Amino acid sequence: MAMKLEPAYLRYLKSAGFSSASIREAASAKAEGIDDAYIVSWNAAGFREASLRELTSAKGMHVSPAEVKNWKDAGLTNVNIRNVIAAHTMGLETSYIQAMKDAGFTDLDMRDLISAKQSGVDAAYVKAITSTGITPITLREITMVKFSGVDAAYIKKWQSLGYKDITYGDMVSVKTMHLEPEYAQQFKNAGFTDVSMRDLILAKSGDLEPSYAAEWKKTGLADIKFRYLVNAKFSGLEPSVVDAWKQAGYSVDNFRELTMLNMMGVNPDFGKGFTAMGFKEIPVNTLIRLKRDGVTPQYIQDMKNKGFNSTDVDSYLKLKDFK
Repeated sequence: MAMKLEPAYLRYLKSAGFSSASIREAASAKAEGIDDAYIVSWNAAGFREASLRELTSAKGMHVSPAEVKNWKDAGLTNVNIRNVIAAHTMGLETSYIQAMKDAGFTDLDMRDLISAKQSGVDAAYVKAITSTGITPITLREITMVKFSGVDAAYIKKWQSLGYKDITYGDMVSVKTMHLEPEYAQQFKNAGFTDVSMRDLILAKSGDLEPSYAAEWKKTGLADIKFRYLVNAKFSGLEPSVVDAWKQAGYSVDNFRELTMLNMMGVNPDFGKGFTAMGFKEIPVNTLIRLKRDGVTPQYIQDMKNKGFNSTDVDSYLKLKDFK
C-alpha cells in the first residue's frame, strides 16, 4: 500500500528549504522518516546545503551526523554526505586513513581515499611504488597507477633499461598502451639506444615493429632518427627503397630526404627516367619541383623533339613556368 503524502508534509519540506523537491523525493523522504529532528541534526553538523535526496540516502544507509563529524575530525577535506555514504557503503574505516597518513600522504581528500580504496591501494602497494622513486606521486596519482595495472616490478623493468626519470604519468601512459619493457629492449637491440617513452608510445600507436627499425638500421643511413621511423612507417616507406634509388643512379645517404621524396610522391622510377636521359644526381629539392610542376622525362623528350635541347634540368622547369 502506497504511503499517503500529506500536504502538511510538503509544506514542511518547503519551509525547511526543500521547495524544489519532487513528489517522488518527498515520498521517499517520508518513507524513510525524514522529520524536523533529523534535518536539524544535519544542519547542526554543518550540512545545511545537503539536498533532500542526500538526506534520504543517508537515513536509508544509517549514516548519522556523528559519523560525518568523525570523518571531519580525521582531518579530511571534501567531506560531504555523498562521499560519506560512499565510504560507509564500502566499509572505509579510519584505520585506512591512518595507514595512508603513515605512508606519507597529507591533506587527504575524502574522494581520493574512496577511489584509492576501491582500486585496491593499500599501505604495502604505496610502499612498493614509492620505493621505485617515480615522481611526482600523490594519493590520486598512485591510484591512477594502480588502476592502470602498474606494479613496482613493471616500473623497475623500465628503470633497468635506462629510463630513470620516470613519472607516474609515463607509467600510466605506457601501461594503457599495453607497452611492455621488452618492446623497448628490441629497439635497443636494433641499434636505437636513446628512445624516449613518448617516442615509444608513438611507435606503438603507429604499429611500428622493431624488425622494421632493424631493417632501416642495416641500410647504413647515418641520420635515421627513431621518431622519423613512425612517419616513414605511416607513409608506407620501406627500407628496400634505398637500393631502388641506388639502382636508379642516385647516391642515397639521407633518411629525411627519402621521407620527403616519399611524402611528395617521388619514387625511384621517377628519378630513373631522368638518369636515363643523362641527368645525373638531381638534388632532392629539384626532384620534388619536377614532380610538383609536371616536368617528367616524357615532357623533356617532347621539348627536345620540338628543338629545345638542354643539359640543365632547371631550364626545363623554367620553360614549364614560362608556358
